Amino acid sequence: MKKFLKTSLLKFREDFLLIKKDGIVSEVIKGSFLVLFASFFVLVFGLRSLPHEVPLFYSLPWGEQQLASSISLFFLILFSLAVVLLNWAGAVFVYKEQVFLARALIFLGLIISLLVSITIVKIVFLMA
Repeated sequence: MKKFLKTSLLKFREDFLLIKKDGIVSEVIKGSFLVLFASFFVLVFGLRSLPHEVPLFYSLPWGEQQLASSISLFFLILFSLAVVLLNWAGAVFVYKEQVFLARALIFLGLIISLLVSITIVKIVFLMA
């Protein structure tokens, strides 16, 4: 079991170093983290001006059902970070065989980060 784990980690490290050399993937990953950091920055500095409850669940009927705690906006950032990291790990595994699929996973992480950031910025500036 230890040998399998060790060889798996070594293979993952080699694949990680290979995908790291791809300029497109590197820049998109940096962009994803930059967008997440910017939305975290906006949320931290806008949190004091937010009410205790903010509209978050737009798919629910209008009223109190749409409201969530203003602290729950941080879960959006954590969700987006988890998607970026999971897509990055998935891209590392498939990069050798499917470069396009790996890049698509990375771009999907960026798109989700952008959508979450737009949602956070709209909520903060609407409610502030």
